[in-house]
Amino acid sequence: MIVYHTKLRKPNERLSECLFLLSPSRAQTIWRDADPEYVYVPVAAVFSKDLEVAFQLTNHIDSAWNNNPNVEAAPGKQRSTSVGDLIRKSDGTLWMVDFAGFSQVQA
Repeated sequence: MIVYHTKLRKPNERLSECLFLLSPSRAQTIWRDADPEYVYVPVAAVFSKDLEVAFQLTNHIDSAWNNNPNVEAAPGKQRSTSVGDLIRKSDGTLWMVDFAGFSQVQA
């Protein structure tokens, strides 16, 4: 699975690079590169078929998640996966981290 985080296209001081999306339709707009402010960037490959495991492995719990087994992190400092971020499964389906669980997004 590939984990994607939302980032500002042009980071600035007034907004965090973490965007808490509220709906799969908003995630879909950003995923399709149709949002002028935000973009999804790949941050990790996770070797699991379980969305919950991918979420857990890409969160800072006891240490930086990029040191977790079964994770290949992109270079650079990474934040924890949170609401609004995406996970693409090996079958091509796209899932948004939601407030409780995951919601499918039409790729």
